[in-house]
Amino acid sequence: MATKTDRLSAKELSEECDMSRPTVSRRVTRLVEQGLLEEYTHVDPGGRHYSE
Repeated sequence: MATKTDRLSAKELSEECDMSRPTVSRRVTRLVEQGLLEEYTHVDPGGRHYSE
């Protein structure tokens, strides 16, 4: 499982799993809602926020 040890963005996860980003986003949202994944907000050095 790609997220077992690393925090990944939707882009990274889509590349790892060879899936489209919209599909990854929908599935991740469902897994987070069910408590099976945790979502974290990351702030990069430029001040941009994104979820992992």
